[in-house]
Amino acid sequence: MIKTLTAFLCFGIVSISASAVNWVDLGKSNDKQLQTFIDSDSIKPYKINSYSRDTYVSAFVQTTYINNHELRKKGQYYSKVLTVADCNKRALGNVASITYGFKDEVISSYQDKYFTESKLNIVFPETVGETILEYMCY
Repeated sequence: MIKTLTAFLCFGIVSISASAVNWVDLGKSNDKQLQTFIDSDSIKPYKINSYSRDTYVSAFVQTTYINNHELRKKGQYYSKVLTVADCNKRALGNVASITYGFKDEVISSYQDKYFTESKLNIVFPETVGETILEYMCY
Protein backbone atom coordinates (compact mmCIF):
# COMPACT_ATOMS: atom_id res chain seq x y z
CA MET A 1 0.00 0.00 0.00
CA ILE A 2 2.79 2.42 0.90
CA LYS A 3 4.59 1.66 -2.39
CA THR A 4 1.42 2.47 -4.35
CA LEU A 5 0.90 5.71 -2.43
CA THR A 6 4.54 6.69 -2.99
CA ALA A 7 4.23 5.96 -6.71
CA PHE A 8 1.13 8.17 -7.00
CA LEU A 9 2.85 10.94 -5.04
CA CYS A 10 5.91 10.79 -7.31
CA PHE A 11 3.71 10.77 -10.42
CA GLY A 12 1.87 13.84 -9.12
CA ILE A 13 5.12 15.72 -8.58
CA VAL A 14 6.34 14.84 -12.09
CA SER A 15 3.00 15.94 -13.55
CA ILE A 16 3.20 19.31 -11.82
CA SER A 17 6.77 20.00 -12.94
CA ALA A 18 6.04 18.89 -16.49
CA SER A 19 3.31 21.49 -16.88
CA ALA A 20 5.45 24.34 -15.54
CA VAL A 21 6.32 25.58 -19.03
CA ASN A 22 3.91 26.92 -21.62
CA TRP A 23 5.74 28.10 -24.76
CA VAL A 24 3.58 30.47 -26.82
CA ASP A 25 4.59 31.10 -30.44
CA LEU A 26 5.00 34.85 -31.02
CA GLY A 27 5.78 34.39 -34.71
CA LYS A 28 8.66 34.87 -37.10
CA SER A 29 10.72 37.96 -37.74
CA ASN A 30 10.03 39.89 -40.95
CA ASP A 31 13.09 38.36 -42.60
CA LYS A 32 11.94 34.84 -41.58
CA GLN A 33 15.27 34.18 -39.85
CA LEU A 34 13.99 34.02 -36.25
CA GLN A 35 11.09 32.22 -34.58
CA THR A 36 10.23 33.63 -31.14
CA PHE A 37 8.44 31.94 -28.25
CA ILE A 38 7.61 33.09 -24.72
CA ASP A 39 6.95 30.92 -21.68
CA SER A 40 3.67 32.42 -20.51
CA ASP A 41 3.94 30.57 -17.19
CA SER A 42 7.21 32.34 -16.39
CA ILE A 43 5.82 35.90 -16.61
CA LYS A 44 6.05 37.44 -13.15
CA PRO A 45 7.01 40.63 -11.30
CA TYR A 46 10.74 41.31 -11.10
CA LYS A 47 12.77 43.55 -8.79
CA ILE A 48 16.04 44.82 -10.21
CA ASN A 49 17.21 45.75 -6.73
CA SER A 50 15.77 46.13 -3.26
CA TYR A 51 15.92 49.95 -3.40
CA SER A 52 13.90 50.41 -6.57
CA ARG A 53 10.26 51.40 -6.35
CA ASP A 54 9.71 50.53 -9.98
CA THR A 55 8.05 47.26 -10.84
CA TYR A 56 9.34 45.26 -13.74
CA VAL A 57 8.20 42.02 -15.35
CA SER A 58 10.37 39.05 -16.31
CA ALA A 59 9.83 36.04 -18.57
CA PHE A 60 11.78 33.41 -20.44
CA VAL A 61 11.97 34.01 -24.19
CA GLN A 62 13.19 31.43 -26.69
CA THR A 63 14.58 32.38 -30.07
CA THR A 64 15.07 29.69 -32.70
CA TYR A 65 17.47 30.48 -35.55
CA ILE A 66 16.02 29.27 -38.84
CA ASN A 67 16.91 29.08 -42.54
CA ASN A 68 20.21 30.78 -43.31
CA HIS A 69 20.62 32.75 -40.07
CA GLU A 70 24.30 33.38 -39.40
CA LEU A 71 24.17 31.84 -35.90
CA ARG A 72 22.58 28.66 -37.27
CA LYS A 73 25.47 28.35 -39.72
CA LYS A 74 27.77 28.47 -36.67
CA GLY A 75 25.99 25.49 -35.07
CA GLN A 76 23.62 27.40 -32.81
CA TYR A 77 20.00 26.22 -32.99
CA TYR A 78 18.16 28.22 -30.31
CA SER A 79 18.63 30.32 -27.20
CA LYS A 80 16.62 30.91 -24.04
CA VAL A 81 16.87 34.30 -22.38
CA LEU A 82 15.55 35.65 -19.09
CA THR A 83 14.14 38.97 -20.28
CA VAL A 84 13.10 41.89 -18.09
CA ALA A 85 10.57 44.49 -19.24
CA ASP A 86 9.80 47.99 -18.02
CA CYS A 87 6.22 48.28 -19.25
CA ASN A 88 5.95 52.02 -18.56
CA LYS A 89 9.13 52.99 -20.39
CA ARG A 90 8.63 50.31 -23.08
CA ALA A 91 12.10 48.85 -22.62
CA LEU A 92 13.64 45.36 -22.46
CA GLY A 93 16.86 43.91 -21.11
CA ASN A 94 18.46 40.46 -20.85
CA VAL A 95 19.56 39.15 -17.45
CA ALA A 96 20.74 35.68 -18.43
CA SER A 97 20.90 33.46 -21.51
CA ILE A 98 21.80 29.99 -22.64
CA THR A 99 22.43 28.92 -26.24
CA TYR A 100 21.91 25.37 -27.52
CA GLY A 101 23.15 23.42 -30.52
CA PHE A 102 21.27 20.99 -32.76
CA LYS A 103 21.50 18.14 -30.23
CA ASP A 104 20.36 20.31 -27.30
CA GLU A 105 23.94 20.63 -26.11
CA VAL A 106 24.85 23.85 -24.33
CA ILE A 107 27.06 26.02 -26.53
CA SER A 108 27.29 29.05 -24.26
CA SER A 109 25.67 30.68 -21.25
CA TYR A 110 25.72 34.11 -19.68
CA GLN A 111 24.41 35.76 -16.52
CA ASP A 112 24.58 39.47 -15.74
CA LYS A 113 25.06 39.56 -11.97
CA TYR A 114 25.02 43.37 -12.03
CA PHE A 115 21.89 43.95 -14.12
CA THR A 116 20.54 47.48 -13.62
CA GLU A 117 17.81 49.66 -15.07
CA SER A 118 20.40 51.37 -17.28
CA LYS A 119 20.79 48.10 -19.23
CA LEU A 120 17.19 48.23 -20.46
CA ASN A 121 16.84 49.23 -24.11
CA ILE A 122 13.92 51.10 -25.64
CA VAL A 123 11.79 48.88 -27.88
CA PHE A 124 11.04 50.11 -31.40
CA PRO A 125 7.66 49.69 -33.10
CA GLU A 126 7.07 46.76 -35.44
CA THR A 127 9.98 44.70 -34.09
CA VAL A 128 10.31 41.33 -32.38
CA GLY A 129 11.10 43.26 -29.20
CA GLU A 130 7.77 45.05 -29.35
CA THR A 131 5.95 41.73 -29.74
CA ILE A 132 7.74 40.36 -26.66
CA LEU A 133 7.08 43.52 -24.63
CA GLU A 134 3.39 43.58 -25.51
CA TYR A 135 2.93 39.94 -24.51
CA MET A 136 4.75 40.45 -21.20
CA CYS A 137 2.99 43.69 -20.26
CA TYR A 138 -0.58 43.45 -21.55
